[in-house]
Amino acid sequence: MSDDPIHVRRSPEVIRRCEDEHSGVPSLSVAEFIERSEREPWLIIDARPRRERLMSVIPGSVSLVQFRFQRAPREGKRLLLYCTVGRRSGAHVRRLHRRGLPAYNLEGGVLAWAAAGQPLVTLDGLPTRRVHVHRRPSDVLPPGYQAVGAA
Repeated sequence: MSDDPIHVRRSPEVIRRCEDEHSGVPSLSVAEFIERSEREPWLIIDARPRRERLMSVIPGSVSLVQFRFQRAPREGKRLLLYCTVGRRSGAHVRRLHRRGLPAYNLEGGVLAWAAAGQPLVTLDGLPTRRVHVHRRPSDVLPPGYQAVGAA
């Protein structure tokens, strides 16, 4: 997992569980993905359910449903999956690898994406700083972001 301080300092138990559950799953940090995306075509897949995606998504991402059933264009593309912290997306990456698909898990998920200062948008494509979280600790997101979700 990434050494991103927001995750190491604030969510170590969640990140550790993700690492334990998905050891051996190919993963990329936000910085690694950005660097690689400049020279390779990618399809970004959001593994979260719609109720979580309603808050925000990574620009250009498709839902897991779109990927599975609507056959989002993926010919010649590597796959990057994400969820909130990487647990659910890691499980999907493992399944895709068994099928021989070149998939990677985004380390730290959408929380790491936000911590790295990368943009988030609504499903309508409008910029947002709202992020669905499963718990609402005040320090899960960087300043300027709003954690929305479980109380």
